[in-house]
This record gives sequence, structure tokens and C-alpha cells, in this order.
Amino acid sequence: MRLPVLSLSLLCLTTLACAYDGNATSDPETSGSDTPATGSAGSAGSADSTDSTDGATDPDPTSTTSPTDPTADPTDASPNCGDGKVDADEDCDAGAANSNQSDCTSICTKANCGDGWVHTGVEECDDANVDYSDACTVGCKLQVCGDHQLGKGEGCDDGNDIDDDGCSNECAPTTCGNGSLDIGETCDDGNEVDTDACLNTCQSAVCGDLIVWAGTEECDDGNTDDTDGCTSQCTQGGRGPTCDDNMKNGDESDLDCGGSCTPCADGEACNGGGDCIGGNCNGGVCEPGNQVTLDPANCAPAMVGVDAAFAGAIMGNCGCHGGGSGGLQFSDAASFKAVTVNVDATNADMKRITPGNIDASYILYKLHGQQDKVPGGGGKQMPLGGSQLSDDKLCLMINWVKSIK
Repeated sequence: MRLPVLSLSLLCLTTLACAYDGNATSDPETSGSDTPATGSAGSAGSADSTDSTDGATDPDPTSTTSPTDPTADPTDASPNCGDGKVDADEDCDAGAANSNQSDCTSICTKANCGDGWVHTGVEECDDANVDYSDACTVGCKLQVCGDHQLGKGEGCDDGNDIDDDGCSNECAPTTCGNGSLDIGETCDDGNEVDTDACLNTCQSAVCGDLIVWAGTEECDDGNTDDTDGCTSQCTQGGRGPTCDDNMKNGDESDLDCGGSCTPCADGEACNGGGDCIGGNCNGGVCEPGNQVTLDPANCAPAMVGVDAAFAGAIMGNCGCHGGGSGGLQFSDAASFKAVTVNVDATNADMKRITPGNIDASYILYKLHGQQDKVPGGGGKQMPLGGSQLSDDKLCLMINWVKSIK
């Protein structure tokens, strides 16, 4: 009777072995489950099987789709990119024809402007940005003058081939002096000469523009007053040349300076040192350097008119000049001013009196006994035959020169 029992036990052991033979990864002792794996022997590894260690679904080894990797580069191609079949995660797939220069890229995305790859025959460039002021502009086109996009190195770009509309065909703003007639200009001779037929403002020269048109106008004071020395036709007339008519006329060496007018500044034209503030005329141009300075009496500043200067310092001390001694003749304050202010000294390279400038007034050097400082100067000290004027009288003369406007 014991033999049947033994046979039954062997049968049960065989049955259990068969039940687990097809699922080697499932272990009822470690899984904590009494439920054996479902399915018949040899069905393990299918998409429906479950790993009892973590509850996750096992991958299907026959599938062509990779599980999603959250750390993957989104620009990476799908595992099937290049097989010629458009899968769900692909825009296109041309197989071996995939190329970063063709319609379908190497990562199975459709070529587009901004992907960083130049699509042959479609794009001229692709810098993968939307900065249209660089060399690659909107639409992946190379920057050119005339594309209506303000690109690198361009001052303007109006997208047309009109050369005189404010933006040239070289994409540069048009300006006066470029030799081309632009909007708002009546002329453009391309030079910097302001006294010809075209002013530096690119407007045609006309009478009344305050610029003397060389060879055509005698003067131009900008008004229509025919009695002020310059007529409304820009011809000289009325009171004659003056030192404030905005013209170079009379004995002036430059515009309203030199000659009988106030001395000219450095850089202006001159005929001699007396025409220059600094007393130095070199090659017809006033220059600094070699300028002499007076060592004057110590005077308190004061406003002094010619009458006070003449009465206090000249009259009674320089009577010899009533007869014209030394070529200088005067008898009263008015005649003294007329023969001294802005009048060239006889020998010295300086004015006898330069308004406002004691260092450029030769008579003051003569009165101080410093005439030898002045180029060309010399002779005896003034007053002739007498002693040097007292400091109070020298100060009258110094403050008078400083007071002349």
C-alpha cells in the first residue's frame, strides 16, 4: 500500500517543476507571492509578462522602438532614422538620402530656416538665430545692400536703387559734399570752398547769404539796406568799407581786421606784423611766436578815455609833435587818436596803438624806453628830450589802450 503513495508524491514534484520551468526569473520564495506566473511554458518575455521584483513591464525584445530616455538629446535621431520608413517620432525619412543639406536632415527632421544647417538650393546661409542685423538675414539670405534689412556695416538700407533719396546705392546716408545732388540740396560740387557758386551747405550762392561769391559779388551783408556800404545787389556803396561790414575791403588784410581795423588773430591774413595781434606776420599769415611783451608800470585798472589820456599824459609833454616830429603829428585828443590807433608804426613791425593790447602798442614801448624789444623798433625814448613820464601818466596811457574797443 505504500507504493502508490510514493508514486503520487513523485507526480506532484514533476508537476511543480513543469509549472516553473518556463519562467526562470520568477521565484516564489523571493517574490513574496503564492501566485505562479501566468501563461504556458515558453511564453515568458512577452509584452504581457511582469517582473515580480519591481512590478515593471518587461521590454519586448522584438520591438523597434526604444524606451523614452528623459536625459537624451532631443536633437538625436530616432533609432530607426535612415531606414526609409517615417516612424511616429520622425518628420521624414529618406533613407540613405538623409542629409543636413537636403529636405530631410540626418536626424529625420524636415529642413527649415533656423536649424543651423544650410539647405542646398533653398538657403544661402543659416546661423540658427533671429538676429537679422548680422551677415545672415531673414529667410536665411546673405546680407546685401538693397535687401531692406539694416545689416552690419550699413548706415541705411531702403531696398531700392535710387541713389539720391537719402540712402545711396552703397547703403550709406547721402551727405552734402559727396558730389551727388541729394534731396534738399540745390547743388553739390564736392568741395569745401565756400565762396564759389555752391556753398558748403549745398545751397546755391545768392546775394544775401552773407557769403561773398568770389568774382561775382563785391560784398554780401545779408540785408537789403542800400545805405550801409553794401547794396541789395551785393555791390559796394553808401558809406563805404567799414571794419564791421562782414567783408574784406578797404585796407584790411583779412575779413574786418588788419590795416586800419583791429589786428587779425593768428592764422588770418596779414601784410605785416602790425596786422596781427601777436605782431608776427610770416608769409602773409599771422603767427604766434617771437611775440614781445611790454614790461609796464604797475597800474590799478581803470577805464580811461582818450581825452583824459591826452590831457594827463600827452599834452604838455609831447608838444614837438605839433610840427610832425618823427612823422607823428597831432594837436588834440581827436587827432592824436586818429594818427595812432590801428596805424602802423613808421619803422617798427607793430601798430602804434592796438586797441585792448598793450603788448602790441609801439607807443607804449617808446614811452617806457623799451622800443628796442620790438622788431624794427629803435630810436629815442618818448617824450623826446625829456625824462620818462611818471608812473601815474604811464598808467593813464596803459589804461586808455586797454579801454579802447
